[in-house]
Amino acid sequence: MGGELYKVSMKIVLPPDHVLTAIKRDSSATDLSTWHRWLGHLGDSMLKTLVSSSTIKGMFIMNSCLKGIWKYCIMGKMDKKPFNTRNKHDSHIFGILHADLMGPMKPKARWTHAKFSLVINDDCSGFGFIFNLWNKDKITKMIIKLEKAIEMKFKKRVHTLWMHNGGEFINHQLQDYFWDHGISFITSVAYNPELNGWEER
Repeated sequence: MGGELYKVSMKIVLPPDHVLTAIKRDSSATDLSTWHRWLGHLGDSMLKTLVSSSTIKGMFIMNSCLKGIWKYCIMGKMDKKPFNTRNKHDSHIFGILHADLMGPMKPKARWTHAKFSLVINDDCSGFGFIFNLWNKDKITKMIIKLEKAIEMKFKKRVHTLWMHNGGEFINHQLQDYFWDHGISFITSVAYNPELNGWEER
């Protein structure tokens, strides 16, 4: 219609009772690996469902298990490239902490009824802390408690907190505490853990 905008004329086709799919095959029965390749690397559980249903007629399988791991299946299902492992880490224990939040999780924890988990990882040692929380409002209090506990028990000072740019971390109470105690904080883009210093060790 103009520029890069196009008009597509479409009509709704009501599906019949049975959807017939025609696939060229050399024999009446073919192994599961061949069907797997023919149907766009479909998973084995879905392939077995198709055989037992009336969706596809004339689909016969010789064996019922896929052998090995298909390289192209894994590559096709990856939504982003793996990120590189960092080689440099802080030389001081508890100097830099990385914080992230998981949740809400369903079902919630059986005994504590927690729906969120606050994960804080030490950049130097890789040691981690996990706090189960009922809601996001407790995050600021838990971070402040942890910073005080590190100073009291381990005689170490946290100088940097690394976290994503989520509203649960960016608030006046936490920022004022950081400012008063000389702690700097670094924010990264949400849903990009590689920018927050998380990687396999």
